[in-house]
This record gives sequence, C-alpha cells and structure tokens, in this order.
Amino acid sequence: MTFIFLIFGLAIAGFQTIILKEIWQVNLRPKWILFLITPLLISITDYFCDDQLTAFVFFGAIASIFFIAVTGIIFQNSTNFDEESNSFKHKKSYSEIVQDYNQPFYLNPAWGIAYQLYVVAMIGIYIFVPNEVYESDLNYKLIEQDLALQ
Repeated sequence: MTFIFLIFGLAIAGFQTIILKEIWQVNLRPKWILFLITPLLISITDYFCDDQLTAFVFFGAIASIFFIAVTGIIFQNSTNFDEESNSFKHKKSYSEIVQDYNQPFYLNPAWGIAYQLYVVAMIGIYIFVPNEVYESDLNYKLIEQDLALQ
C-alpha cells in the first residue's frame, strides 16, 4: 500500500508544483523540492507510525491541493488589479454596464435558488419520512383499506 501512496504522492507533488507556479506564481528553487517532500513525508510516516496515520497524511496531502488552489484563486482574484486598472479610467454609462451583465434566461440566479430549495426539500423528505412509506406492499394495503372504508 505504501508503494501506491508514494506513486500518488508524486502526482500530488506535481499538482502542488503546478498550483504554486501558476496560481501563486512562486518560483521554486530547486524545482523538484515538492517531489522530494511529499513522498518523503508519506514514507517517513509509514516507517515510524501505523497505517492509519499514513493514510491520514496521504489524504491530508490531497486536501492540501484543494486548499492551496482555492486560497490561491481567491487571493489572486481579490488582488489582481493590473489588467483592470485601465478599465477604471473609462467611465461606463449605466446602459453599457447593464449590457455587459445581461444574462440569458437559463443562467438566471433564481433557477439556482429554486434548484437548491428542491434539493433541500428532497433531502428533508428522505430524512424525515419513514422507510415504511416507500415499500409498495404497504402502500397497496393502505389503498385497499381506504377503499374498504368508503
């Protein structure tokens, strides 16, 4: 299992290197340092600790990919004013602004809200409605009882 973790550790190191170079624009010296650190961390944990802690370190490395990427994207989008600084010199009229943000009907945010409410309702039904209701034999018996009472 350690060999598989090490192979995937190299892939994780590759993704971490790409994210640090492209999103964070960090110049790594030497460039192979993450390819040494991530598998070495996994193998040291496997040698000195049990398999559960090795799996925890492995999944922590996977989670670090998403953490580094998401924080980098948020940070880059919040501080990237180089390209947009020239756009503030030209003041747009209200009609130009509305024209820039005109969305098609199917991208309306109300559809997203409606879909989220639908998902929450389905989850609520699944959680709070007992499983016996879903059984077809019980439903037929209830229908027969209702017809018999009428």
